[in-house]
Amino acid sequence: MKEQLRINISKDVLSAVKNHVASTGGLRVTGLYNLVWGDIEHELIDAVLIHTRGNQSKAARMLGIDRNTLTKIKKRQN
Repeated sequence: MKEQLRINISKDVLSAVKNHVASTGGLRVTGLYNLVWGDIEHELIDAVLIHTRGNQSKAARMLGIDRNTLTKIKKRQN
């Protein structure tokens, strides 16, 4: 199950990146790493916080990070 989820997420990210690059109409693409990672990070954290009903300790455990790290990431996003 975990492996299938990883494969699905990987396919979704690959598809999104391909679509983004194709949508530029051949223009030079720059800053793609920060663009993609910033969006994924933000959506991932929001989804986990929704799932945990805002409980940052539970969210941090689900994400495999320290609660203080989660707090710093959230502050950076705002």
